Order: sequence, then C-alpha cells, then structure tokens
Amino acid sequence: MKRKIMKSTQDDISSFERAKLDPAFGDNGILWLHAPDATQTFAKGLSTTADGSIFISLACRFGQHAPDGVGIAKIGPDGEVDPDFGTQGYAIYPEKAARMTPFAPLILPNGDMLIRCLGGDAYKPMLMRILADGSVDESFADGGVQTFDLKDYRLIAADVVPMDDGRILVFGRATHKVIGSTDGIVIRLLENGQLDLSFHQTGMLSLSFRGDATTNASLGLLVDDKYLLAGGTETEALIRRYHLDGQIDTSFGVAGEYALPSSDINTSWAAFNDLLVTPEGKLIGVGDQYLDRYSGFLVGLDANGHADPDFAEGKVLFTPPRLGTSTMSKLALDTSGRVVVYVDLSSEGFVLGRYSASGALDETFGDRGYLYIGFGEARELSLGFAIQGTRGILVSGQIVNTAPPMMNRAIIMRVPHA
Repeated sequence: MKRKIMKSTQDDISSFERAKLDPAFGDNGILWLHAPDATQTFAKGLSTTADGSIFISLACRFGQHAPDGVGIAKIGPDGEVDPDFGTQGYAIYPEKAARMTPFAPLILPNGDMLIRCLGGDAYKPMLMRILADGSVDESFADGGVQTFDLKDYRLIAADVVPMDDGRILVFGRATHKVIGSTDGIVIRLLENGQLDLSFHQTGMLSLSFRGDATTNASLGLLVDDKYLLAGGTETEALIRRYHLDGQIDTSFGVAGEYALPSSDINTSWAAFNDLLVTPEGKLIGVGDQYLDRYSGFLVGLDANGHADPDFAEGKVLFTPPRLGTSTMSKLALDTSGRVVVYVDLSSEGFVLGRYSASGALDETFGDRGYLYIGFGEARELSLGFAIQGTRGILVSGQIVNTAPPMMNRAIIMRVPHA
C-alpha cells in the first residue's frame, strides 16, 4: 500500500507561538541562500562541525538551457558565507542525473563530505563525495558519484554510515531483479567508493525484513558489531537486529525485533524515520503512523530492544493533537542530553519539539514543548535540522509564496537553546 498524502488538520499555524530567532546569526536569525548565477536555489539538509561551521546541501537551477546543479554551501558559525570555499562559499556541480535531490552532508574526519542523493526518473539512491575545499573527488567511484549499479538488486532506499577506517556502510532496501523480492540490505564500500568485494564476496549482504518496495527497511546503524535496520511494514514500525553474518539476533526485542505497539489494528501506515544511540548505549527512535490522520511518535528502548522504563516510563509518545497532521522526521540530542525532534507539518511550517533525557515533554520550550519557526504567510518547506553545539538549533528549507510578492527562496534559521 502506498503512503497517503498528508492533509493538515491543525489550527492556523500563525496562532502558534513563534520562535525568537538568534539575532547573532545572519540577519537577526535568518540567512537567505543564493548560489552564484543560479536562477533558483533549494536548501536541503544541513550538518555542523565541532567548530560550528555549517554545511548545507543544495539543489540549483541555472536557466532553461543549462543543466541543474547539486552541491554544498559552507557557512561560518554565525551565518557568514565562507568565501574561501568553492565559488564565493558555494560548490555546485552539474547533476549526474535528472532531478537529483541531495540529503544532509556527512562530514568526514578529514573534512571531506559524502552527500546521499536521489536522482533519475526513479529517484535512485546515489552517493557523491566532495573534498574539503569544495571540489568533487573524481577518484571516488565513477567520477565522484557511486550510482549503486548492482548485479542482482535494484537499490530503492539508502542510509549512509561512514566507518572509522574510511569504509562506508549503506543500509536500506532493494528489490531482486529476477525474483522480485524486497529485502533489507547492507552494502560496504571502500574509501574510494568502489564495492568492497571482501564483504560477503559481492560487497553486499541481503537481510530479511518484512514489507515490499514501498514499505521496508529505510535506515540502519552498526552498533557493537551488529546491524540494526529500521523502517516500516505498512502496519508496523519495525527495528530488527542482525549478526554480521546476516542472521537475526534473537536476543534483541522479541525474537530479534521491536515492533511499535499499535493502539488500533487498522493502522494503515507506520514507520521509523530516524534512530540514534545514546551515550549510555540505549536507542531512541522517531517516526510516524496513520490512524485517522498522521501523527509522529517518539520511543525509547534499552540496548536490547525492549521498552526503556527510564524513558517516558516505557510508553510511546505521540505528537499532541493540537499539532494535527504531523510526523517526526528527525531527532538529535542537544549538549544537555535533551531530545530535540524535528516535526513535519507537510508544507505548513518549521516545528521543533523538545523532551528531557527521561522523555518528559519540556513545557518551557516554545508552546508547551513545541516551537513554530517561520513566517505564517507562505508555504514553508522544512527540510533540514541540526544541533549547532551550544549555539542553538538550525533549520533549513524553502519559503514559497505563490501570491505577490512571488518568491521561492532557500533559508536557514537559528533558534537559541533556551
């Protein structure tokens, strides 16, 4: 079953308490982005480094007869474009495939960057490597881009995890070209982007995961020499743990898996969207489910896949009804150990929620724990989110106004932690 298109039911977004942006960032908390010579610039995901530098993945258009571009902008800690990076702070390159959409860049220890993308008519996963100075690493895979042209499988969804030794793990789902089955998958690449043929002789390992091409594994982690895959199976938000040989680890959860408890057996969609490991080795995950509408969920698990009694008393937390149709798409821990969640209201705003380390909603944050960031007068496409150390919380995306004055502009905003 294909996922339903969200239709918002929340109150007028302009009635929500609006965030007080950090005046030390950009122009009173706002930075508008525009790549040189581009007719349109689209801000996607973003990441930060220990020194506070900000890297934003961008998609750009350069006019009717020029190829589109994809790449990175580098921004200083307080919103100043870095003129020494790329061209005036922007490193944009012609797309390797039509309609290439980048996700948040992954910053490697040496300053190089990996950008996961979707491209082509089928929005096929790809992986691009950019050097620390903003140039494409032509030695990586095929001219800088790995297209995952696998022999037996067609890759559908991918989540990228760099390893400490320079190799790269790719978690996700793929369909078998002959059998037609959909499986969870782990791919291991060498540092140069080529398949690591010492990994199960083919560079990849298929893993059993319930679901089909539209509902299956979508993200993964390597934790203590075991693989975690997470995603959804239409009616279940599911995490499974595997040994390195691909066998299910039956010591995790119930017979090797954790399935989000559902309050209604008629749930027609449920999936994990993001998953992290806490400093204590526990798991926190966010996602969305559909009953009468979409709602986001937040759940804490112990290291072995059971509900964590120390997080929200072992209960699943959902977005409050006053948010209406919403999902939780990303999460992160701030410098105080609080859980910050990124909430998606379709095209109606940038919203953050905050919980204590024990899973209690932080009522001091925004309007009873949730904070609206935006303008309230245009379509607001929230796409990126990152914790910038002690400086604050960053969000990125697009402001689109179809009524005069017409605009479609890329934006980054920063909210203080307090």
